[in-house]
Amino acid sequence: MTEAQIFDSYCEAKYALNEREPSKWLWHPSSLGYCPRRQWLEAKGVPRTQHPDLQALRAFEAGNLHHREVQEVYDLQGRRVVPVPGEPCLACAEPVGTGSHRAEEYHLVDGARRISGYLDILATDTFERSLNGKAKHLPLDVVGGVRDYLRERYRPSSVGIEVKSVEPGALWYAQTGRPSETHMYQLASMALIHAVTPKQLPFPPEKWLLLLVCRAKDKTGTFPGWLEVPLTDAWIEKAMARLELLNEAWDSGTPPDCLCRKGFGGKEWKWCAYGGDTPMECCSLNLLDGGA
Repeated sequence: MTEAQIFDSYCEAKYALNEREPSKWLWHPSSLGYCPRRQWLEAKGVPRTQHPDLQALRAFEAGNLHHREVQEVYDLQGRRVVPVPGEPCLACAEPVGTGSHRAEEYHLVDGARRISGYLDILATDTFERSLNGKAKHLPLDVVGGVRDYLRERYRPSSVGIEVKSVEPGALWYAQTGRPSETHMYQLASMALIHAVTPKQLPFPPEKWLLLLVCRAKDKTGTFPGWLEVPLTDAWIEKAMARLELLNEAWDSGTPPDCLCRKGFGGKEWKWCAYGGDTPMECCSLNLLDGGA
């Protein structure tokens, strides 16, 4: 087996393990922008009929690598604040970093709305935090030099950040005022959870933003770099409405309408967990009893 094959097998095994991991919560920020009917069926435990192919799994893992790299950047800045391993989580009281609980991200839970997620980065408004994450493994003079340089030039804000690795096209859409709805629903839901459960974070972020990291050159051969997309009240209102729709459908026992032929420019059906080869093969089918 080659190293490339080992990497692919790792991606497949990681996906399979994540698929089997149970969740205490019905809804998740990262999927809130998906078709509501798909989310309802997944919460009911209806088995998927379509899974990501190997190309998609490779893209997911590339995104995970970018995710960790951006966290390292904030570690080097001395701004990223992380929960203390082993101490009770402020949201669920489970020991941080044990079981399925993530070690270096704050867990946010809104029990009333049945939603739970992890915030990618919580950053302070100074460059003088204790060493954490990757910064622990670097020489103090290197870390201190980076922070001194930044401190002389910038006055940052405290901020809650969701990180996304994207292709140049997605970055261009965001630059023109059309960011991914899925990404913005995720960011908005994290801010919404914090608004009703503020004590789950050690301090309130002054702002919330989506940080896009472009993973390839564009058609002109230029590397676009990074882009921040601020959260607006309009997206928070959309997240509130989506959660209300999902919870009403859950309480009534009736799945919400399928939106697979409306999302992603009318192409969301291609990525539906219950999809097939045509627009009519998705979660619009009544998979609970096999009928249409």
